[in-house]
Amino acid sequence: MPGQVLGVLGPNGAGKSSLLDVLAGLVVPQSGNVLWRDQAVSDMKSLQRARTVGLLEQQCHGDGAFRVEELVALGAWPHNGSRRERRRQVNHAMSLTGLSVLAAMRMDRLSGGERQRAHLARLLVQSPALWLLDEPTNHLDIAHAHAVMALMRGKTAIVTLHDINLAARYCDQLLLMHDGNAVAIGSPDEVLQPERLKRVYGMEAHRLASTAHPHPVIEFLTP
Repeated sequence: MPGQVLGVLGPNGAGKSSLLDVLAGLVVPQSGNVLWRDQAVSDMKSLQRARTVGLLEQQCHGDGAFRVEELVALGAWPHNGSRRERRRQVNHAMSLTGLSVLAAMRMDRLSGGERQRAHLARLLVQSPALWLLDEPTNHLDIAHAHAVMALMRGKTAIVTLHDINLAARYCDQLLLMHDGNAVAIGSPDEVLQPERLKRVYGMEAHRLASTAHPHPVIEFLTP
């Protein structure tokens, strides 16, 4: 649904990243098409695709020679705008992601979490209609992980995550995957059932009763 965040959950190898690659048009599906407003994403020209779909990959390569502000500014290329407007957008994106003080630093001098936030800032400038984020909280501390997910509120986004409780808190809908298949899709309350989680993750799951949280809170029990 427009303006909602879909969280994609599942163990390693479930097919989460492959799903995003197909949706982004990087991988051709074995059958069918990925449509955006009745148009196949694979048929879009590069400019239209960049305005339609933005992908944040787990591992971003080839960015080491850029300064942070240069990388973030790459997000502006699909859009027409004055140099002044682009500068305003870049500064705003770096401010939102806590990177303003690192604007002049080379990307290869950053920590993993800082690089992740720089690529997210680039995507903020790109401002696609559909956001595809593959493990956007990788390498991030707790505060920045919550800040990144909060930035997605109100956007049309599909986000893969391993942190089930983070997904339950910030995602409107969840898709649970296993072995390349969809196991369940629905609200966090509907999807995060202990028996289902046990089948998918192979661990006992307990749903904590809490009036302090409007969303489910899951605890996995160690053997």
